[in-house]
Amino acid sequence: MTVEFTTKRIDNYYLIDVVGRIETHKDILVYWTPAREEAIRRGVKRFLINYEKVDFRLDYYEMVQLSNHAEKIKFQAYGCKIAIVVLPADLKKHKEYQTPALNRGFNFHSFTSELEALSWLLDG
Repeated sequence: MTVEFTTKRIDNYYLIDVVGRIETHKDILVYWTPAREEAIRRGVKRFLINYEKVDFRLDYYEMVQLSNHAEKIKFQAYGCKIAIVVLPADLKKHKEYQTPALNRGFNFHSFTSELEALSWLLDG
């Protein structure tokens, strides 16, 4: 199954709903690259990404590859804030990814509740 997504601007953030299977960091770039480019053009720096309908199979190595890619394109320089909503079964994996992301200067956190994610995203 390929990754399908919808992107919607809501006030000062983008909501990205993702459906499908994610197996490599390149599967994430399918939706992330166009969403990021549009947001940068419009001056929006906050993202709420919903993975509740995703079969998330990325391992730690692939997650680090995603951080490396983002670092290579100097994504951290944009000052984006990213909240991700995941299934409870995937939370541990995403929390482990926060370390390499934060070490590279990315403001990224994972939640199992969209309300908590949105609260964190819009704070500050």
